[in-house]
Amino acid sequence: MTRLGRGGVAEPRVGGTERVGESPGIPGLFLRPALTKNCSVGLSRSANGRFGGLGHPVGAEVGAMEAHTRACTLGATIRDRRRELGWSQEELAERVRETGGRMRQSDVSRLEQGRVVLPHADRLGGIAAALGLPVGELLAHSGWTGAEVAFTSTAAPETVAAVALPEHDAGTRAARTGPARPPQRPREVVAPRLREAIARARETEAWTVEILDRCALSAATWDAPRQDGRRN
Repeated sequence: MTRLGRGGVAEPRVGGTERVGESPGIPGLFLRPALTKNCSVGLSRSANGRFGGLGHPVGAEVGAMEAHTRACTLGATIRDRRRELGWSQEELAERVRETGGRMRQSDVSRLEQGRVVLPHADRLGGIAAALGLPVGELLAHSGWTGAEVAFTSTAAPETVAAVALPEHDAGTRAARTGPARPPQRPREVVAPRLREAIARARETEAWTVEILDRCALSAATWDAPRQDGRRN
């Protein structure tokens, strides 16, 4: 049973998390995900917004929880591969620096703990090269989308996981047993796909406009006799 305090709101639990009590739909109260070192999502109360029901955060809180989940997944991927190679966090940071990247042991620690949401694509490229992983795998886990990788250095977390590029995913397991490969340049891979998507969108738009024009013409032809009749 949940222990309730004043106003039907649960008292804080160990770890600083709180839950809403038995009164659903409380104005001015919603759950906020709290980042924890072990990547468990704690929920805390906030005085802004509206709570939509018992145990369910609403609106932007859902996106924040999903972003934290992706950060933890990315961290677990990096940590598991590093341990598979028998490296310490400092050794991984050193190998990233050897590829021309900028990395410290503390940076590796924060990534593995899921404390970095949507890290820079260049940093992920350096880590992928050092670990011998396809960069697309890390980009997908972190939440990057193709257009953002190609044209921006920062972006807000998406509500769905990014789709990993097939060129990077092919032979993922085989790459782990071989030498580290230099990271692929996202623009070279994504730009052709983006151009194809834009071309398809333009074709769809042209087709839609043509259909709407035909519908408008048919409607005008149909209404003309009726309007003439009303005049007579």
